[in-house]
Amino acid sequence: MFRLAISTIVSVTALVFVCGCGESVENAEPANGNGWTGERGSGDEGQRDVVGQGDLYAFLVAVRQYDPAELTSLQFTENDVTELAETLKTVGYEEGNILLMTQTVGATRTRMLPTRQNIQEQLSLLIRELKPDDTLLLAFSGHGLQFKDKDESYYCPADARVSDRSTLISMDDVYAQLESDCQARTKLLLMDACRNDPMSRLSRSANAEIELDASGVPQRVELPGSLTAFFSCSAGEKSYEHPDIGHGVFLNFVIEGLGGKADFDRDGEVSLAELEQFSVKQTQRFVRVNLSRAQTPERRGESRGLVTLARLATATPRTGDIPREVSPVPISDTSSPCPPPPPPPAQPRRPLNLDDVITNSVGMKLKLIPAGEFLMGSPVSEKGRVEGETQHRVRISQGFYLQTTEVTQGQWELVMGTKPWKGQPYVTEGPDYAANYVSWSEAMEFCQKLSAKEGVTYRLPTEAEWEYACRAGTETAYSFGDDAASLSDYAWWGGNVDDDANQAHRVGLKRPNPWGLYDMHGNVWEWCSDYYDLNYYKWSPATDPQGPSTGIKVYRGGKWLTAASSCRSADRERNPASFRWSVLGMRAVRSAAR
Repeated sequence: MFRLAISTIVSVTALVFVCGCGESVENAEPANGNGWTGERGSGDEGQRDVVGQGDLYAFLVAVRQYDPAELTSLQFTENDVTELAETLKTVGYEEGNILLMTQTVGATRTRMLPTRQNIQEQLSLLIRELKPDDTLLLAFSGHGLQFKDKDESYYCPADARVSDRSTLISMDDVYAQLESDCQARTKLLLMDACRNDPMSRLSRSANAEIELDASGVPQRVELPGSLTAFFSCSAGEKSYEHPDIGHGVFLNFVIEGLGGKADFDRDGEVSLAELEQFSVKQTQRFVRVNLSRAQTPERRGESRGLVTLARLATATPRTGDIPREVSPVPISDTSSPCPPPPPPPAQPRRPLNLDDVITNSVGMKLKLIPAGEFLMGSPVSEKGRVEGETQHRVRISQGFYLQTTEVTQGQWELVMGTKPWKGQPYVTEGPDYAANYVSWSEAMEFCQKLSAKEGVTYRLPTEAEWEYACRAGTETAYSFGDDAASLSDYAWWGGNVDDDANQAHRVGLKRPNPWGLYDMHGNVWEWCSDYYDLNYYKWSPATDPQGPSTGIKVYRGGKWLTAASSCRSADRERNPASFRWSVLGMRAVRSAAR
């Protein structure tokens, strides 16, 4: 099994948490009888290095969804950094000093999408403003790679391509940047980027010549600077995550320890030594009791003096309860999460302001879709219904602007400067024709570039947002009723497209739905941001569902060459993120923030 080999970071104080396993590092400081190493270095007896004398900053990154043609997606990475952020707020970090980059945050703030360029830009911006007395905590959660032909290790951003190392984040570059450009006296790095078998089946097939290193420890023998490294397990072991705690086991106890459970001496502070002792013991105990397996985190490297990591509002008594018994889940497992909480009570639907339409710089018209509730999915009696459409109530908590038509060829060219449909069959070129042969990955890139161009966030709709807007307050099979006899008035579909018009059509020629949106039925399928899961509706959140964490991508709405049943408001289709087709396009969402 592959494990990421983490190298080092040069800093005055650096703390590295690494989820992985591997051989021991030569010359590493030995652990004492309690399973953790001493904290005081020679010549530093009594010296206290207290975090928090300056300002406290955190840079937290997580990727849970990868292109399925490249890497397997993950389950709890966003949970790790999101809860870490909440914990840090309680131990002295101001909310404005915590930068959180996840795909959930990036759905509404494109600059916070954890792409390679965004991560590099945001880190560079942050470290430039830090002063010598400041503290910087960094956390990376996701996949990591190490190739057999090179010692350097890499973090995989959301847009990673295994065969192109220029799309990866070189950890050596990050370490060098922190050493040369960051003045902060204390730098802490938490790294959970070591997962089982990160390459997807498609990626392994396409990149058969790529060999990954099986080692889970730093390739470098000597750790530069005052570096402390935590590995989540020892040689020959595996690291686990668990759905009942919603985290990797080791990082779960790191978060709990920072929150106060590691304050063994009840002095209102959590030191590095206390955090290590707590996280090692609790991880060992949880895995042994609940999984009947072994996982022993290891600490490597040195630290100078007594390093205080957190100041608590009140002193915390020592805790150490044995967790209850639950079922084992290895770190690569993608089993269904716990059942969702009951849905919130119904809220009165706000009236839609049909006049609230904006036009952007590339001529896209977008209509305000207000927050509200609707019944998602289809009743068992609906004609054409298929499996995976379990009916359930969903609340959309925030309004958003949705494009009134599909993205046109003209709009695509203005933003992207490309013509993916050029030379392809079933195409008539023209600025008002729906853009087609668009992959999900390209649709995401379109949104990112348009966001940069306009200075406001554009994105793909979630599957729930798309159906909410398509239904426009209705609960029938189509936005105009249950009878498909009227479909030709609203859609280009297989019943009104003859052999001479087998192509994507000009947008906006058919009648709109009650909220003024055109071609929500038919013409081209429209990508959503979500992954697809046949059973997702059975356990999805009742408020703002974002889709499952793994799978292939969803598209909605039907196409110009399809049966009427595929144009229903509830119909769901899916394909890999890299898939292109003559009947695949997109429709954009813009943030409602003015």
